[in-house]
Amino acid sequence: MSIGKRIKQARTKKGLTQASLAQLIGTTKGAIGNYENGTSHPKEPILLKLIEALEVDANFLFQDLVRAHDDELEKLAQRYNLSKDAKSFVKAFVELEKKEMDAIIKFLGKMVPPDAEVGEEIEPAAKEPPPCEWEQETENAMEIIKEQARLDKLFKRGCGL
Repeated sequence: MSIGKRIKQARTKKGLTQASLAQLIGTTKGAIGNYENGTSHPKEPILLKLIEALEVDANFLFQDLVRAHDDELEKLAQRYNLSKDAKSFVKAFVELEKKEMDAIIKFLGKMVPPDAEVGEEIEPAAKEPPPCEWEQETENAMEIIKEQARLDKLFKRGCGL
């Protein structure tokens, strides 16, 4: 069952209309409809308000999504023989916002030639940035990953995940 269907299930169980739920959490009836039919997904602040207003556990909303996500990650980890650290990196990466993913991909693209094959030994990209720029970019990328992991922990703790 999708998150949207679970939102609708919890809303109807509480006897709320889309309009009344929207008013409770500070959004529009159309937004609630979009969440329920899967056209869009609530951002974190709205999601937290939904959990509170519907009096549900975050696990109720995410149980199928989390299970499917973890199963897919495990399959990929086995397929590519990923270490525990690599698997943790991939898990953190896929939970990033798109702009953060793009920044990391751009950064990594400077290190790996575009025609490199998976598992292939590679030479560093032809044009390496000067050491000080390289160190700063590495530090920036690591800060993005650390901050996302910190926010993810806070979110999961707040949602009871």
